[in-house]
Amino acid sequence: MKALLYLTWIWVQTQLLCFSLATGAQCPNGIQWQPDNMPKRDDLCCNTWKCNKENQDLTVKSEEFNNCCTCYSFTSWEDGEVNLGIEYISVSGKSLVIDENKFDENSMYMIEHQYGEMTEIPSNFCDWDPDSRLQGIFSAYILKIQYYWLRIVKLDLRGNKIRQIVDLNCIRHLDSIDLSYNRISKLTNSSINQLSFLRKIDLSHNEIQTMEPYFLSQSTQSIFFADISNNQLPVLDVSNMISLVPFCSIDYTSNVIEHLVNELDFTLDPEKHYGPGFVHLNENAIQQFPDFADLLNLESLQQLGQLISFGFDLREIDLVCDCNFEPFLDLTIAIKKTLWRDYMNITCKSPENLKGKTAIDVHASLLNCTFKREDNCPRNCKCVDQPYTNTVYIDCSDLALREMPENLPNSTFSAYIHLNLSNNYITELKDTNYLHKLTVLDLSANHLKDFSNGMANKLENVTIIISDNPYLLKIPQQFQHRNICRTEMENVYINCGCEMVWIEEWLKAKSCVGEKLFNCHVPKHVQVFARDFSADLLDCGPNVFFFHMILTFIAVIIGVLSLAAALVYKFWYEIYILWKRLKQKNIDKHHPEFNYDVAITFNEEDDQLRKWVMNVLVSGLAKIGYKVFLPFRDVPFGNERDGEIIKTFCETRAFLLILSESYLHESEDNDAGRSWTENEWKYAWHQFKSDHRKNIVLLNYDYISSLDVSHRQIAAFLRVGCVVQFGNHGNNLISEVISKIGPHCGYLPAKSLGNKKPVLDRAMLPPDPRKNQRNHLSSSIGSFSSLKLVPIENVDSKKEPKNGNHLDLLFNVQGQERNEKPKFVRECCKHKLQQVNNLDK
Repeated sequence: MKALLYLTWIWVQTQLLCFSLATGAQCPNGIQWQPDNMPKRDDLCCNTWKCNKENQDLTVKSEEFNNCCTCYSFTSWEDGEVNLGIEYISVSGKSLVIDENKFDENSMYMIEHQYGEMTEIPSNFCDWDPDSRLQGIFSAYILKIQYYWLRIVKLDLRGNKIRQIVDLNCIRHLDSIDLSYNRISKLTNSSINQLSFLRKIDLSHNEIQTMEPYFLSQSTQSIFFADISNNQLPVLDVSNMISLVPFCSIDYTSNVIEHLVNELDFTLDPEKHYGPGFVHLNENAIQQFPDFADLLNLESLQQLGQLISFGFDLREIDLVCDCNFEPFLDLTIAIKKTLWRDYMNITCKSPENLKGKTAIDVHASLLNCTFKREDNCPRNCKCVDQPYTNTVYIDCSDLALREMPENLPNSTFSAYIHLNLSNNYITELKDTNYLHKLTVLDLSANHLKDFSNGMANKLENVTIIISDNPYLLKIPQQFQHRNICRTEMENVYINCGCEMVWIEEWLKAKSCVGEKLFNCHVPKHVQVFARDFSADLLDCGPNVFFFHMILTFIAVIIGVLSLAAALVYKFWYEIYILWKRLKQKNIDKHHPEFNYDVAITFNEEDDQLRKWVMNVLVSGLAKIGYKVFLPFRDVPFGNERDGEIIKTFCETRAFLLILSESYLHESEDNDAGRSWTENEWKYAWHQFKSDHRKNIVLLNYDYISSLDVSHRQIAAFLRVGCVVQFGNHGNNLISEVISKIGPHCGYLPAKSLGNKKPVLDRAMLPPDPRKNQRNHLSSSIGSFSSLKLVPIENVDSKKEPKNGNHLDLLFNVQGQERNEKPKFVRECCKHKLQQVNNLDK
């Protein structure tokens, strides 16, 4: 009995031990710890010997304590995992995970097979291997190992010949992965992205050349340690350096990284807290200090303060101490005053005068960059960017230049330019694209002949040095607004006549210590220094004032005429169209001498537009009596199209252009040259200009603004011509087109009508609540186009109308026959019926 109780006690203790291992109840040398950034798990412990040096109350988890536990955490079941076996199934290194024992749901398992011949992750690990033969031969192993997937916590396959990491996301509780010393060449961001329990991954000493963005830093991951050292990475994405959750270390030591990139446009969010963590970048090929402001899409470098607790170890790199490092120097010095870390001890490898010096001890004025010819530095000039002064210094002196450079280099760090063009042969100032960036313009010892008021205005805040220019005899009056201290004009001799009397007031109002002023040639006097010049030395009577008034008046007249000429040139076609319309007094007059009433031109390749034109517009006009010419329909097959169009347009009364987006772009898309529609417009325009009887009407099909039309004639018509806006007339679109075109050639008006237009009783049209909507307009126009317009005086109702005559068509609204004709037909128009019947015949 005692033996039975003893065995029962041992069994209970064993079960409790297993349970404690599984639930994390045991934390030797530490306490149970739950990180804020990881999913709920109770199997992690924190080493209190490392993270509780001050014996603080461990019930209060401070940020510092949690950060320390990130680096000194361990699992409650550590070193108690059950190892699963590996069995090779081919000479090529293919293998399976096996277990000869019965699965224990209370145990933790690991797969450890070091320095073997494996070329792949075991084939039944997440069933990644698509080889169909496995299911037939090893189905038992494949089915059994699936029970272990949620209990495997460690994968150690270091020292094998594995070439790729397959999708491991089925092993949801995987805590650590060691695939170091293998032959992996690429890391994809979908292979471990769902392993939220993963704390450690070691991929060092592989052949990794490609690492996709967010391989280590997705929101579902909480990796504490990542070792990617001793690989062949040429670039590194910033998303694999910075994480929203704390981490201990990411090691990229001894790769060949030259640049940091931001492939997916990662942006550092000022509202979020990142890390902290430590990133090792030492012993790489980086030469320039990373521009974190640009890489992380920051508005200013001050936002880098969010990464203050991060460490970026850049020791043992060939750092070039130039302008790229200067913007970060002040930030680094500020950090140095409060916090010094060994990894800040970066030394300069170049330039030669800074080699071996600690980077943060170099004065910012020495951190400069030299631009080369390919950076737009003018030939033979010296271009140096000095961010410390926010200025690019460009020295183009003594180069026998005859004009100012066209372009200058653009700086990422400096906003201003100091341009030295002294001792050359430059004769005039050019209005270049960099004038607004200049702080100093040195044109001393050149051959300047003129300095305009316009250039003086643009250079008002620029220090100008124009000393020793013997051909400069006049300075602009705009100089009276300049600061004398920012204008050097030594050894310049100005002709100071009556028009230069403003110089006296300028020099009296402003003064400067050490000023460098010009000399004056005064008529009938000797040469005087600028400050000795006054109006008393000149004989400037009222005639001179009157002369200046006349010159001013003439200048104003010339300016007004120039403005008028510019407006006429700009709006020439608008003016011409208005003038033509004023001369077309008889636009509504009947003209039977033309063979066609209207020629329609539009983009024939637009299927939707072509159907509307044929089924609605042309059909409606034809039923009313208009004879319509469509080039693509009416030009005989095989005839020369341009010749037929020219001939027919001469015999056509009006021209209707249907303006659409496709019409405007047709000529641009035509590789063969001038498009048909462009030719048709040209011929219509010439007919419009040469014959006062003819007219052009635009139907704005796509609501195009004149500002969007580059064709000046068409744009002018949109502004002042005969334009019908598609969709803005309800059921009256065709009626509006007819009013612009005028009566058709076959129309014979009654005596009482004179030149009146055909009358349509609009009350006969069915109401349509969807006015001004293009997608319903065609149906409304379709019902309208089935009507025939007949002058009221031409209607005769003495006899009952025959089927199919004009009256039947007129009153057949939307296919519904009326049993009785309208009242005005029965009472007023009976005597006209015979005339209508004759028209039908």
